[in-house]
Amino acid sequence: MQQDSTLNNLVHAPSYRTSTLGTIPEVVKRGNGPVDVLLIPGWGFGARDFEQFMRTNTSRYRMVAVTLPGFAGSAAPPMPPAGTSYGDATWTRAAEEAIVRVIEREGLRKAVVIGHFIVGTQVAFRLALDHPELVGGLVIVGGEADHHTPTRGDSTGTTPVARRERVASVDRFWGPQWFKTVTKAAFDTKNYRPLQYSRDSVRAMELWKKSSDAPLPVMI
Repeated sequence: MQQDSTLNNLVHAPSYRTSTLGTIPEVVKRGNGPVDVLLIPGWGFGARDFEQFMRTNTSRYRMVAVTLPGFAGSAAPPMPPAGTSYGDATWTRAAEEAIVRVIEREGLRKAVVIGHFIVGTQVAFRLALDHPELVGGLVIVGGEADHHTPTRGDSTGTTPVARRERVASVDRFWGPQWFKTVTKAAFDTKNYRPLQYSRDSVRAMELWKKSSDAPLPVMI
């Protein structure tokens, strides 16, 4: 069963303890190299998932890795007030500004920003677009620089959908009619499969589980 009408994935579970909107739950620092690097893990992962990369490159880079709220076992912010549009990107914008404060606090100079796996890539893109003075380069891992979705108004499929149309689709359909009542099993099955994480089946399952351990309301 893909949907369960008794579910409401658009709110936290009653027992869930939230964090303050606009905070970063964990910052990991490694290295003393000449190039500053900021790592933003996404899709359920956290700063310590880049530990091997950071320890391998301590002489090349000065690295700061952040965990986005709600990922890697950390607490997510409260849900936005009812009726808030997904187009407002409430959590993403707040995380972006929190990372700006991390950059300023740590004194990173024109850091190369590594955005990882969907959510991390979104925050990285926004950071580069909104604060170009802070970003020396952008590396996208497991994300798309551009995704072509045609508008329904063009039967040829050549006209890209406008942002307002995409937002309306999520606000009116995907959010309340699919994400709200989708079961965890269906959500996990219809997203990334373990072997999309790694060719090593054991490592693939380990990574898949780390991602799928994040609560469904947080991922949505």
